[in-house]
Amino acid sequence: MKVFRVSFELGFVLILSVLLFSCSSDDDDNLKTSDGIVGKWMLTEMKMEFQSTDTSEEGDVELMIGTGVATNNKAGNHVVFKDDNTLVSNEGEMEMRVQGSLNGENMNYVVNTGSDVPEVGTWSKSGDKITIVGGGETSVFMIQTLNRTTLKLYTDHLISDFSGEDAVNVAAGDYFKMTLVYTRL
Repeated sequence: MKVFRVSFELGFVLILSVLLFSCSSDDDDNLKTSDGIVGKWMLTEMKMEFQSTDTSEEGDVELMIGTGVATNNKAGNHVVFKDDNTLVSNEGEMEMRVQGSLNGENMNYVVNTGSDVPEVGTWSKSGDKITIVGGGETSVFMIQTLNRTTLKLYTDHLISDFSGEDAVNVAAGDYFKMTLVYTRL
């Protein structure tokens, strides 16, 4: 009887040890390696937040503050991060609902927008940053979430310059924040 009791206790401890040490940890759900990014991702949501002040040549000041959200459920809107650090993208336009104010007056409108990820380009990851280069543009995003099913990127830029044909005089403190949420396909 004593041998049976010792065997039972030893077996119980062994089974308990196997169960405790074989459970996966949350580390698997928070992949921060390049390998975790490699794959095909569908853009499911894009959010933006902005503040922009423009002063015309006549001295008129326009203050625009707002937020926007676009959702997508089309698997055709996707990006593929390849293990050779190249990417291909087929991200079509999404309908974004924007709410905010222009000089204190409420505004609500819908715009067609995209994520500005190039159709063909390269990507690199350093720490929690991913840099995407393509089409003559470079975009740097912070990785907020990276796990088996979700990739959430964001950018938080102070606007310093809108040069070119539609140039805008930018005031100190103006910003544009964007969050992109992808689901692995």
